[in-house]
Amino acid sequence: MEEQERINAIQKKIGYIEKRDDITNEIPLTTSISNIGLSEKVSNNLIRCGVRNLEELLSIDYEKLKFVRGLGRAGRNEILMCVHRLGYKLPNENLAIDYQSIERKTQGKILLEDLGLSGMARKALNRAGIYTMDDLENNIDKLDKIPNFGYRKKAIVETWLSDLNREKIGEEKDKLNQKTKNDELQQENNAIKQRIKEKRNLLEQYRMLIAEREQLLQQEQELDRELDQLRGEQHATTSKLTKTKNPGQ
Repeated sequence: MEEQERINAIQKKIGYIEKRDDITNEIPLTTSISNIGLSEKVSNNLIRCGVRNLEELLSIDYEKLKFVRGLGRAGRNEILMCVHRLGYKLPNENLAIDYQSIERKTQGKILLEDLGLSGMARKALNRAGIYTMDDLENNIDKLDKIPNFGYRKKAIVETWLSDLNREKIGEEKDKLNQKTKNDELQQENNAIKQRIKEKRNLLEQYRMLIAEREQLLQQEQELDRELDQLRGEQHATTSKLTKTKNPGQ
C-alpha cells in the first residue's frame, strides 16, 4: 500500500510516461536540475552531490544513484521516469530493477512481492526480467538457466508456488462454501416468500368473505324489512275486511 502511494505521488507530479529508446533534445542540457520537473527534495539531494543541470544528471550511471545520500528508491524512480519524460536515458538504466517494477505497477500488474515472494530468490528472478506471475509462468522451464539461481532459490520459489496454489484452492473452497451458504439462504428466503404469498392470499380471501358477509347481512335486513312491511299491509287489509262484513259489531 505504501509503495502504491509513492507511485501515485510520482505519477501525479510528472504524469505517466512510457519507456523511450530514442534520444532527443527536447530541452537544453544546460537546464537547471531544479527546472526539469523533479520534486524539491530530489533536486536538493542531487545538487548537494554536485549535479546542477540536466547534462550532469545524464552523465551519472543509474547504479551510482544508489549512493546519493537521502535519495532512496522512490527518488531514483522519480529521476528515471522524469528523464524518460523529457526524452533522455540514463547509462545502464536497463539494469534498473526498481524502474522495471514500478513501470509494471503503473500498468496495473501484480508483482511477485505483492504475491508474497520476497528475498534473494525474487531479486534473482527480477534480474532475469521476471517480475510478475505471468512472467514466471512464461519462464517456468527456464529457471535453471538464470544466473545465481541455484537449488536453494528454486526450492524457495517452488515452495512459494505451492503455498500460493494452496491459498488459491482455499479461496476457491471458501467461495464454494459461501456459495452453498448463499444457496441455502436463498432457499430459505424463497420458502418465506412462498409462506408470505400464501398468507396474503388467505388474508385476501378472508377480506372478500367478510365483505360478502356484510353484503348478505344487508340484503337479509332489507328482505326482513320488506317482509315486515308486507305483513303489516296484510294485517291492515284483513282488519278492514272484517269490519266490512260485520258492520254492527
